[in-house]
Amino acid sequence: MNSYGSIKLHIACIRGKSGPHLQSFQAVCPPSQLISLLGHDPRSTKGLPLHLREAYERYQRRTRISRSESIQKYIIESLAPSSQRVGGFPGLSVGLTETPNFDPLRELAGVEISPGVDLAGNVGVLHLDIGAKHNRMLLDGLGRLSAAMEFVDQGQDIDEWISFPITIFAPTEQKGSISFRDLGQLFHDYNYLAARISPTQALELDQASPYAQILEWLKDQPVIRENGGMQVSGASLGKKSTALVVLRSLLGFVTIAAEGEKALQGAKNERVRNPRTNPDNMADVRQRIGGFLTRFAAAMGERFTDQDGIHLTRLGWEAIAMITHEVAVAADWPEEQIQACAEALAEVDWSRSNRDWFGMIGVPEQDAHGKPVLDEQGRERVVITGGKGDQGLRRTIAYLRKKVLRKVAKARESSVWEAA
Repeated sequence: MNSYGSIKLHIACIRGKSGPHLQSFQAVCPPSQLISLLGHDPRSTKGLPLHLREAYERYQRRTRISRSESIQKYIIESLAPSSQRVGGFPGLSVGLTETPNFDPLRELAGVEISPGVDLAGNVGVLHLDIGAKHNRMLLDGLGRLSAAMEFVDQGQDIDEWISFPITIFAPTEQKGSISFRDLGQLFHDYNYLAARISPTQALELDQASPYAQILEWLKDQPVIRENGGMQVSGASLGKKSTALVVLRSLLGFVTIAAEGEKALQGAKNERVRNPRTNPDNMADVRQRIGGFLTRFAAAMGERFTDQDGIHLTRLGWEAIAMITHEVAVAADWPEEQIQACAEALAEVDWSRSNRDWFGMIGVPEQDAHGKPVLDEQGRERVVITGGKGDQGLRRTIAYLRKKVLRKVAKARESSVWEAA
């Protein structure tokens, strides 16, 4: 408290630049102190001063209960002391309308700074006045704050688990002050000017999903590791690649093998709604997937690593994934029945010269002069063409079902296989 009676929070931070009008301050804050830092609870606008309530209602998106619950689940699974995987949160953003007081370390008594340290003038203590007249607004991170505060409200000491990175934006001394409209522009910039990543990229980057975790396990199994391994980058294997599969194709295989039809309904590159695979059954699902793939690879023998084969294309991986789901994941068939299915699948002619592929997934391959490309036996080769939607994939799945049905009578007990 200063001589005028105002109360201030003293926050260790690093000062930075954000253009000619704003400066930024990087700090950390435990969840239990978030409300004190803001001076209000942004989860509800009731009771807030009119100007602040109007600003939140105009610029801030309310957090859905389902989103808050999913973040709480993430905290438990990734940030609690019992967590088995790494986790973290991006920083929250807070906006000030007035220039705050900041004391760099070199101006604090008794603190020695080594000569030549450029940060001496920008590492220090921010004196944040928490009086009602000094406006502070949460610009980004309402969902994270809401989830964390639920734990705090329940009396759980999650300060021992996590602290939030905080970026505080405030006007420079030259600017003096800004309005809530200016802060609203920052919120707009965060949410609408940032480039969106594709659903495929989002899924590939999501290491917390059960499919990513199954992929991490599967890529280290002998069926993948000893047959060339997984290539991380790229949408497909290049001509010089010695890998067996690219990450994107293997992730598609895992997702469809785990979820089946749900992952084919326009969602194999997105989060699957109401997934059957979860942390509780993930170990069983991955064993079933890995086991069937291993049986299939063993039955194929040397043909399994033929990079020219249709089975190692993205379409091939995803079609095999659906058979894997129906035979090994969704069904509880005897071991000998699963083995018979894997062997039947391996007997399919996966070469590009198989006439069954023509018209189903592609057209005859042609050279630069428009002449057919032939294999060593003088047969035409198919080149996969992108059809409308997933028609080629669905036709391939139906084709594989029929091939397996001819050898495996037990499969007729499944309605989806009878329909094929």
